[in-house]
Amino acid sequence: MERWTLSVPDVVSSLLRKLTFSSPPPNPCQEEIKSRAELERRLQEAEDALQRLEQGLSSAERTVEKNERMKGDVGELRSK
Repeated sequence: MERWTLSVPDVVSSLLRKLTFSSPPPNPCQEEIKSRAELERRLQEAEDALQRLEQGLSSAERTVEKNERMKGDVGELRSK
């Protein structure tokens, strides 16, 4: 019968290796790519929101102009 002898530090370091490397360590490049993709997505959302806001303001300006034109037309019709 063979007898195995392991020292405590060997056992601890073996366990630590198994715990530490049970999943592959994160790749810094992959993390940066994910981070940049998320930032680009958020930037695109912000640009889309800004474009919608600009369209809404433009529409509101046209509505004000249209209302003023209509008031002028009504005033002209009343004077006739």
